[in-house]
Parts: sequence; C-alpha cells; structure tokens
Amino acid sequence: MHGVAFMLGVPSELISTLVVSLALRDQALGKGSPLLILAALVWISLIVMGVSLMAWMQAGATGPAVFGIPNRAFMIGFALWVIATAWPLVRSGAHSRAASQSS
Repeated sequence: MHGVAFMLGVPSELISTLVVSLALRDQALGKGSPLLILAALVWISLIVMGVSLMAWMQAGATGPAVFGIPNRAFMIGFALWVIATAWPLVRSGAHSRAASQSS
C-alpha cells in the first residue's frame, strides 16, 4: 500500500506544485512570491532522494539508509508550498470578514 500511495501521490504533488506555481506567479501573490522557490525545493529534494536511493541500492543496500532525509525535505517543502499558496487566501478572507463585521 505504501508503494502504491507513493506512486500516486508523489507525481501528483510534483505536477500540482509546478502547474499551480506557474499559474499563480503573476496573480494576487505578487512577483515576490516564494511559490516557485518552494516548488523548486520540492523537485530538488525528490531528485536528491532518488540519487541517494540508487547509490544505496548499488552499494548492496547495506549501511545507513540516508534517503530518509531528502524524503523529509520533500514533505516539508510540499507542506510549506501549500501554506504559501493558501496564505493570501486566508488573509483576504480575514480582511473581508473584518470589513463586513465593521459595517
């Protein structure tokens, strides 16, 4: 089950970070948006994880499994990307509620 979830989840996360980041780069988030940087972090950490996994397997799968660190960086980068994507929506919702309550 873990392998199937990985095969479905990881490509979906990669495609969503790229497509949504490119779609939102010039919109309300502004040009100083960290979305593309965080999307790059997600992609880079996955590449590092793949390279370290292949090196570990070529060594006969002995020794410490160091690909767990890039895996955690992948998940943290994706979580930060989700937060950065949602943050302007949360802020605009809070401002609109405050404005409607003051009226």
